[in-house]
Amino acid sequence: MNYLILNQLGTPETYSPKSVGKYLAEFLMDANVIPIRRPLRDLIVKVGIVPLRSAKSAKKYESVWTEGGSPLMVNTIKLQKKLQDLLGHDWKVIVGMRYSTPSMQQALDQITTSDPNDRIYFMPLYPHYAQATVYSSVERLEQLNKNAQRKISIIEPFYDKAWYNKAQSQIIKDRLQPKQHLLLSYHGLPISQEVHAGISYQKQCLETSKMIQNELGLKDDQISSAFQSRVGLKKWLSPSTEDTMQALAAKGIKHLAVACPSFVADCLETIEEIGMELNENFIHAGGESFELIPCLNDHDLLIEGILTEGRP
Repeated sequence: MNYLILNQLGTPETYSPKSVGKYLAEFLMDANVIPIRRPLRDLIVKVGIVPLRSAKSAKKYESVWTEGGSPLMVNTIKLQKKLQDLLGHDWKVIVGMRYSTPSMQQALDQITTSDPNDRIYFMPLYPHYAQATVYSSVERLEQLNKNAQRKISIIEPFYDKAWYNKAQSQIIKDRLQPKQHLLLSYHGLPISQEVHAGISYQKQCLETSKMIQNELGLKDDQISSAFQSRVGLKKWLSPSTEDTMQALAAKGIKHLAVACPSFVADCLETIEEIGMELNENFIHAGGESFELIPCLNDHDLLIEGILTEGRP
């Protein structure tokens, strides 16, 4: 038996303020997310952020919740099932969230192999490397695997892989209309976390933008890149998605299409933050039409890429 663990950030189990607060606390207490020493981090997160943000975030989650749960969970499970069907009985595809459930520990508990020829692959579903995503997940995996000492192959970030850029470009091409300006919105980071282990997150994102632009044959005035989800008082990567949208509207752009290449699966940050909030703000700023281009989710080209990476 061979194993493929699909790793995502995580999501609350329900959209209740209590559940959202529990998720936020687990997420924000990660020193890779807020690199401040305890007990100051406890004070900031448990006394400051979580009590203030839980109810507001819960309303946002409620606005995107589906019968099957949060969009991130639903889309990740669809991907898991599709991969399982294609890989067959010799493989087991498992979902392990960095935060919340099913947890990474629960994912590892499903690995029962003792055969040294069996293979285990761990794939963080973050295209671009950052301390708060890929590094945090791999660090957690190593902690959990310390005693078992299983041989686990880590699938590296894939932002520069031909299959990933082909997949991103194809899903954009299928939706993009001639009159639309394309805005590529990446998840933002504080400037202090932009470079980790000598790797620039911003540079990776801009490389993705350039490859998509080249693949689609767009001119410089037909495409923009920006960074979303800015919170707090720290200086974050710029330009922000909101500021870029406002600038485009001020230039007379009337038709805007937004894709989010740093997200593999549609989630709160794409559906609510972009598809709802940014959409409304763009129309209010004078825009006439807005389209959120979906993430790869369980697209066949993503499936092909994962099979290439996770099955030699």
